[in-house]
Amino acid sequence: MFRNKIIISGIALAACGVASAQDLGQANPFNVFLKGGLDYFNTDIQGRTAAGGNIKLSNMGMAQASNLTANANRNDVISGGNIQFTNGNVGKGSVLYAGTKNISGVSYSTPGATARRGTEIDFNAAFNQLAQISAGYAGQNETGLRQRSGSALTLTACGNGINYFNVTTDDLWSLSSLSYNRNGFSNVKFIVNVTNGSTRGANAKLENFGINLNGVAQKDILFNMKDVTSLTLGSIGWQGSILATKANVVFNGGAFNGTLVANSLYGCGQFNNYPVPEPATICALGLGAIAVIRRRRSAK
Repeated sequence: MFRNKIIISGIALAACGVASAQDLGQANPFNVFLKGGLDYFNTDIQGRTAAGGNIKLSNMGMAQASNLTANANRNDVISGGNIQFTNGNVGKGSVLYAGTKNISGVSYSTPGATARRGTEIDFNAAFNQLAQISAGYAGQNETGLRQRSGSALTLTACGNGINYFNVTTDDLWSLSSLSYNRNGFSNVKFIVNVTNGSTRGANAKLENFGINLNGVAQKDILFNMKDVTSLTLGSIGWQGSILATKANVVFNGGAFNGTLVANSLYGCGQFNNYPVPEPATICALGLGAIAVIRRRRSAK
């Protein structure tokens, strides 16, 4: 059950005027970033894709987004295991795989682009960092206004910078609409921390409801699902990024506008490329996640 709640933290909001809503580590430039495997068919992933496990693709358009530059030396489909790719196109870059390849009927739009064997990403290290980032965000107090009217949820900013909101997996199962309200502020960021509900537990669902941005950009929205292990999306035009490092995701219809970070992905929903920007500044107070990132970078 939702409670209407406002917690305004003057220190945190004042410190966060121009920071990005999220830092997703090595996942920042990707449309899809997975620890395990990818099994996808009959659609497009318009941005870059990386999976630590095996990749299986059929009738797919990959890395064709207009906001990607053509670069044959950049790897836009990266597999930490084997790759099987039947019928499709890679628009702007190349394919990299660590194991074996079985590629047929696939074209490359950029001259010199190809499929090559090698490694580029340490997925275990990347996901260790992402788990710490997720835990840091999850540890923040709620600072925005969350209102429920029937099955409609509205999230309203209470100040500039990052506004945190808390919902459960139970809450997400019953939505008919989700609206974001910038409330007249500029540089507004939304981080929605999703915890496991008493009924649905670690199983989250985002299906069959409308999303109203009201001037809020996709890059400024992050759903942080720290302990969710199963996520289903369908019949939805999802707006924003999802950080769900433990989740096995099924996406069988609709469009995803943002970055998905998860354990694995299966389905045929379309991904549109809205890459997460690197943070412009670091919020000095009240943001444990950013402190974690700084400590890790300083230790290198």
